[in-house]
Amino acid sequence: YTTYLQSLNGDSELLVIFEDLIDYPYSADIVIIPYCGAEKLKLNENNKTNYLLGSKYFPLREEFKNNNFFVSNEAKKILITMGGSDTEKITLRVLRSLNQLSIKCEITVVIGSMSRITNHEVEDSLLNHQEALTVVHNAANMSELIQNSDIVITNSGLTKYEVSSLGVPLILISNNKLQALYSEEFANFGSSIHLGECNMIDEKIIGRACINLMRDYKVRLCMSKKGKILIDGNGIARIYRTIKDKMLSIESKTMM
Repeated sequence: YTTYLQSLNGDSELLVIFEDLIDYPYSADIVIIPYCGAEKLKLNENNKTNYLLGSKYFPLREEFKNNNFFVSNEAKKILITMGGSDTEKITLRVLRSLNQLSIKCEITVVIGSMSRITNHEVEDSLLNHQEALTVVHNAANMSELIQNSDIVITNSGLTKYEVSSLGVPLILISNNKLQALYSEEFANFGSSIHLGECNMIDEKIIGRACINLMRDYKVRLCMSKKGKILIDGNGIARIYRTIKDKMLSIESKTMM
């Protein structure tokens, strides 16, 4: 990969790359790592490379750039979404946990395009609350679904950034040990509650965390405010300005 980047850099006037949360000797003009905790990476700094690190550079889609969500005094709507595949079937673990609770709420489950979870599995996992269940496949209106909920339960993917940008309180369940570290870093900002790695969580804990959050308006309100601060929707604009400044710098040097 290092060789490939060096080759690209040699053939390009300006090389811009997006990277993961990894300490790496990146060879590029602009390196963007738009995730919580990126500021702590010990990267090889030099005069050539600009590092754009942290959630303030998260490139948010237009549909998530609004301020329409408000925190309800009484939480009644839960959205469960675990990304495109949900190979660990975390969705079913969450549903089984909620199935044990005596709650009156609306539960919407989003099944991704690559998920092998069936409607039958979903319904079997929530037998006690069938009347409250809605299943959505390949959702094309995620922003609308998120804003129409009071609490979102999701995994360690990028959805957590989009949910926080809208100000919706969030419960995180990580896919694996490495992602749990990233999710913990994210949760430290206060817009979410991280329960840990999916295989290490007792299902009862999921339901308990959900009930506690639903009942605590003040906590949800605080989480909402912190989420909108964490992901303010200006990430693309900040990236654009950096790229533009870099291009102008290159042009001025060329003209000298």
